[in-house]
Amino acid sequence: MPSQTDGATPTYNAVYTASCTLSARCSPERSYKSAKKSTAAEKTKAARPKPEAPDEVRSVEVIKTVGQSSLMIGWERPPLDELGCSNGTFVYGYRVFVDGDFHKSVMSSACTKCVLENVNMSVPVHISVQTLGSNGFSSNSVHTTYSNSCQKRPPLTHSVIMVA
Repeated sequence: MPSQTDGATPTYNAVYTASCTLSARCSPERSYKSAKKSTAAEKTKAARPKPEAPDEVRSVEVIKTVGQSSLMIGWERPPLDELGCSNGTFVYGYRVFVDGDFHKSVMSSACTKCVLENVNMSVPVHISVQTLGSNGFSSNSVHTTYSNSCQKRPPLTHSVIMVA
């Protein structure tokens, strides 16, 4: 129910506004606009490529060791369009594996470094990174191997050869 105050624009109470909104939703004018929007949406969907698995990351590398059992790694993210998509799939992060086992998720496509904790660096470490996309899509893994150049080696046994 509108009320006037000094010739100003009418104001409505909450009950009237709610019923007005309900009527507007059901009006033929509104239905026509909705039909136009859905047709435009269908055309846009038809123009978009079918989503596929995102591209792989590039150049996975160990940046440095952190303490005695951690590694900082980094990678170059896959090419993304202006919406953050690769092959029509939104990229939301990365999955990191150590020696074939899941180690951690990085939940941002912009974050391209992480620290891997509790890594046994006395043996070569196999590291893999995979791009994560929407709708369950993920890329193939990209691998690298880290070998600590100062790994403990078995002690040398000394042999004494006597020449007579």
